[in-house]
Amino acid sequence: MAKKVVADLLGILQVYSDGSTVRTGDPIQNFSPSHQEWGDELGVSVKDVAFDEILYPGASPSWVRLYLPAQHTNNLKLPVIIYFHGGGFCGSFLAESLGYHRVCLKWAAEVGAIVVAANYRVAPEHRLPAAYDDCMAALEWIRLRKDKWVNLYADFANVHLMGDSAGGNIVHHVMTAIHKDVEKWKPLQIKGAIMLQPFFGSEERTKSEINCPLDAFLGLEVCDWFWKLALPAEADRNHPFCNPLGEGGVRALNSANLPKVMVVIGGRDLLRDKELEYCKAMKSCGNQIEVVEFEEEEHAFYTIKLEGESSLKLIARASLFIKSADMGHHSKF
Repeated sequence: MAKKVVADLLGILQVYSDGSTVRTGDPIQNFSPSHQEWGDELGVSVKDVAFDEILYPGASPSWVRLYLPAQHTNNLKLPVIIYFHGGGFCGSFLAESLGYHRVCLKWAAEVGAIVVAANYRVAPEHRLPAAYDDCMAALEWIRLRKDKWVNLYADFANVHLMGDSAGGNIVHHVMTAIHKDVEKWKPLQIKGAIMLQPFFGSEERTKSEINCPLDAFLGLEVCDWFWKLALPAEADRNHPFCNPLGEGGVRALNSANLPKVMVVIGGRDLLRDKELEYCKAMKSCGNQIEVVEFEEEEHAFYTIKLEGESSLKLIARASLFIKSADMGHHSKF
């Protein structure tokens, strides 16, 4: 019997009835990376830098994409945003997506920060924790000052983690790994963590998952498939990689070593309720957390509508957060 397609995951993967998968490309727009420096109308210089060393246990040799804003000509050290892309842990969007490239250009130009976009291995070829390990390696690469731009212009005392969807999940796990041994990571000082609609879940369904519209950009069936492909074999959605609210999760953290956290939530996103649970748990443990909710937005609005009103408000709000203003406030737009 011929195998059949049983699931199409946002144009990233197709899953077949025999359990095999086939990559089908980027649902936004393919983008072939260049290993040359170049600029654009925003005045941001960009380059890809590969590293061959194994810089963190479990990691693989990888590469990062650096975005240097025009502000570096002011002879000032610039804040650093370490960006982890989304894609359900299955999409290699850093290498393939013009959409993510534009996002990083925009953030570098508007915030006036060096953006370091980290590449990482993806599922199902590489299940978690491969993505976490590769992103930790990217931080170690930065810490070792292995690039001229980083060495000359980066303010190591003002580093922020940032990621969307699966990348927001990565922010949580990288942040909590670093907090266990802050001294080891010096001179890097993680001052803030920005999670854009972080990809969390559990076996228990939330109201926003149950009521997710059938025409939503990110649906429940797609989420379940992403977790099935990305989690360790035989693990369910209560695994700590997916559910940070279980035993040994958020509630066990020592808030003293954690940076300030900003969580961005979409009112029409099926992940909304789980993200609010996460924020509540973080606050109950004494962590500094700012919740910014865009009530009319669904998942990934900041990549799909980069120049939209909500996206521009998000960038402005994140800029304030990075400048350590307006902490602990819950805003709705």
